Amino acid sequence: MQQGMLCNNEHPITPEQMVMLQRHKIPESENVKCLLACVYKKAQWLTNSGTFDVDKAKDLAKEEFANDATKLENANKLFDECKSVNDKPAADGAAGCDRSFLISHCLIENSPKFGFDLQHVHL
Repeated sequence: MQQGMLCNNEHPITPEQMVMLQRHKIPESENVKCLLACVYKKAQWLTNSGTFDVDKAKDLAKEEFANDATKLENANKLFDECKSVNDKPAADGAAGCDRSFLISHCLIENSPKFGFDLQHVHL
């Protein structure tokens, strides 16, 4: 959440949009997309060329789920499922805003399939 607040300084979104993000609904707004890109870049999930770095996402999962092999395995499967966003066109290239929007949609859409309850996850 702290990264989201820092990124909001660079890419301000409305309080309503912030609530939507917290509820895992992604508004189609350029500032929302770029806020997501900022957060993903700070987490090192987005490369300088604007693509999803699946290996960095898996590294974070390794830390977060160090004591839960099942969740770690499922997180890795989720990231593998979403790496296909790198094959989709992104109009803004290295900026990564469009790709971040695709990553977020993929993660939200597929999380339940891999056993993650989004009602208990907060951005």
